[in-house]
Amino acid sequence: MNTAQLFADDDEFLEWTRDHPEAYVINFRANRSADYIVLHRASCRTIAVSTQASGSLTAGAYRKVGSPDPKVFDSWIPKNIAGGQCVSDECIICKPRK
Repeated sequence: MNTAQLFADDDEFLEWTRDHPEAYVINFRANRSADYIVLHRASCRTIAVSTQASGSLTAGAYRKVGSPDPKVFDSWIPKNIAGGQCVSDECIICKPRK
């Protein structure tokens, strides 16, 4: 069964993205605002590279949730992001659904 995994640690997130490059990640603001929920591939260079301070990927202004199946987010988002119903955008760099 595919589930969504919320990451609270950069090292854990980066290891997961290396182990699951074809999986999906939603990136959203720490305040869980429904207006910014962006879908990426786990291998996307805009989210899976740590060049900043520890915690900047998962404990700073943004949070990450990963899953092998993007359909999992259809149920995760409404339960965890107030007013959120679905992904608000897709990354133009990694084009996750193409």
